[in-house]
Amino acid sequence: MPSTMEPLPLPPPIDGPLTPPSRPERPGQLTLGWRTVFIVGWAGVVLGLGAVLKSSRTMGLSTWWLGPNADPNSIVLQLLPFVVPGAVIVLAFRNARFLPYIGLIGALLLGAISVGDLGRFDGLAQVELATAAVGLLISLAAFAGLLRPGPPAPAVPDPWVAVEPEAALAGPATGPSTGPLAGPSTGPLAGPTSDPQQV
Repeated sequence: MPSTMEPLPLPPPIDGPLTPPSRPERPGQLTLGWRTVFIVGWAGVVLGLGAVLKSSRTMGLSTWWLGPNADPNSIVLQLLPFVVPGAVIVLAFRNARFLPYIGLIGALLLGAISVGDLGRFDGLAQVELATAAVGLLISLAAFAGLLRPGPPAPAVPDPWVAVEPEAALAGPATGPSTGPLAGPSTGPLAGPTSDPQQV
């Protein structure tokens, strides 16, 4: 008769959540709510620049970074205004530190790019400056959600360091002793005493 094999027992259930623990927030990062607002706001900046791109191609009024329709600029130069907010959004998704400062730098770069269209196509330049202003305002408001370092932890005494008793720190007592034990010693252990009658 062939021998029958018994099934192996099931492994014990795993206690606790299966998801890995999340990283603790560090000083300089944004809270979750403010980081969401930051990302949504800078996504609006990208949409504003996309509207400038579409209007420029539709009306035939090319910005300096797009170039004329007959001879457009390189793709790298055309995507230059989109690289700035795209980098800010990527850093926000990675929960980078000091995002408000990064947003301020990005808004200033967008403003510098927009200045190149002033005097050429003022309408498009104003829209570009408005998108840069939106990024600037969002970055300034995000300072309210910036995590700051907490108070320092109290010092823990070292258990291996011996603490001297207070009596040893007080030093030797000075002056005449007082109290019930301050008089001459008496009893069988007392030393010889002088008696004037025994002389």
